[in-house]
Amino acid sequence: MVNNDYRPLTDEEFSIIKTHPSLGAELLKIAPSLYEKFRDTTLGHHKWYNGKGGYPEDFDNTKSPKRILIDIITLSDCMQAATERVGRNYKDGKTFDMVMEEFRRDAGTKYNPDLVKFIDSHEDVARDLAVLVGDAWVDIYFNIYSKYMR
Repeated sequence: MVNNDYRPLTDEEFSIIKTHPSLGAELLKIAPSLYEKFRDTTLGHHKWYNGKGGYPEDFDNTKSPKRILIDIITLSDCMQAATERVGRNYKDGKTFDMVMEEFRRDAGTKYNPDLVKFIDSHEDVARDLAVLVGDAWVDIYFNIYSKYMR
């Protein structure tokens, strides 16, 4: 699995990874009701908030009626990927505070500024997220794998 190597991705590997939103949307076609509900979030979760970056290039997240859901999934996925220390192509995950600094810096460009403000203005939400992205990932993965790997 490409994401489990502890080295930078090659351009070819990254181009393969960039296909996963489109492939995910194609897989949703198996269940038309899921395709209808989740096509845009599947395609758009790696697009920048302003629509000027990310992938796939041919999807316009700024015009989607599911935009707020795309923005929530994008923020969640970025936080999870950046802080995870198990199963990703990172030696060390970032801390919650490091990720929030990136979110604040890129609010309005990469991330929905209202969602970033929401986290900043709700201490309970920030605290819960900080716990989740701390050591809670290990417990989450353990519980998932132990359920299905018997």
